[in-house]
Amino acid sequence: MAKATKDKGGRPEVITEQKLNQFQTFIIAGCSLKEACEQIEISTNTWRRYMKRHPSYVAKFARWKKELEARAKLNIAMKITNEKDTEASVYYLERQTKLKDQAARTSLNRAKAQQTRLQNKLLKKQLEQIDTTASKARDSMSKLDMDTLKHLANLDQGVDINGID
Repeated sequence: MAKATKDKGGRPEVITEQKLNQFQTFIIAGCSLKEACEQIEISTNTWRRYMKRHPSYVAKFARWKKELEARAKLNIAMKITNEKDTEASVYYLERQTKLKDQAARTSLNRAKAQQTRLQNKLLKKQLEQIDTTASKARDSMSKLDMDTLKHLANLDQGVDINGID
């Protein structure tokens, strides 16, 4: 007796094998997720739900996104090594220099941002200390009588009226 298959019911899968192959082609060609989804007439949410149901496509999707760049690098490398193409060599070296410069700028910007965050944190702490000191001084001043306050005001001006005979 044949084992009965369980009917899952519900709607059929929107992403067919054909749509999946088309999607892969668009992603490899450098299209964004949104562009590839538009081309096969699905929403980006439909693709994300598909990946949740088919987790193996998470890694495949990441690989597809990198494939065009990897192939381009391979083509340049083959042109340089096999054909001794100096133009390709110059292009490659200029590109690598730009990438290294960009990485250095990014690193510098991150360091500056970190420094700014730390300075901001320090200033907040200093302001808290000033507020605490001012609050304590206000509390102390509120406990003084009027004669003492007048005496302190005169001292602040550099004149002690009680010290003058």
